[in-house]
Amino acid sequence: MQKKLRIAIVCDSIDNSNLYGSYISGKRFGALLAKLGHEIIWITTKFDEEDKRKEFAYAKVYEFWGLKLWAYGVRFGYTSVTRLRKIFQKEKIDIMYSIHPSPLGRQAIRAAKRLHMPAVSHSHIRPELNVRGAPKFVGRLFKMYMASIYKKCNGLIYPTAFAKKIFDDCNFKMK
Repeated sequence: MQKKLRIAIVCDSIDNSNLYGSYISGKRFGALLAKLGHEIIWITTKFDEEDKRKEFAYAKVYEFWGLKLWAYGVRFGYTSVTRLRKIFQKEKIDIMYSIHPSPLGRQAIRAAKRLHMPAVSHSHIRPELNVRGAPKFVGRLFKMYMASIYKKCNGLIYPTAFAKKIFDDCNFKMK
């Protein structure tokens, strides 16, 4: 029988129903992992709508302050590496899974590394769509920022071949 894991899933704004793609994918993945018997601990921004909390009743949820930077109500969370490290230790986390290369995701990867814990991320974002209308070099800089966070992980999950192709030129050396 395969070992049941304690998995920290890091994702900003999981309570926002206006978001699609990576948010829906991450929420489904967390629920599926819980259904398979793994213990899920969500690290996210504070819920805007209390009734959304019931969607995550299967898991423990840690909420942090978030700053709204983009449309659709996305709040990007932030906390210290030390705080995340303490949560990971208290919850006896086996693996950290970050859905976005956001500041909260970056801090979680750093905390996992300090604990010698595997960190996995999920490439589900097209960098150029996050800087629409900006000069090409801005899109390239944003992509390199994302890649720099992904490179700190032990593994990277691509939901499609198209998503993998976006980062082909970044020379990842991980699984």
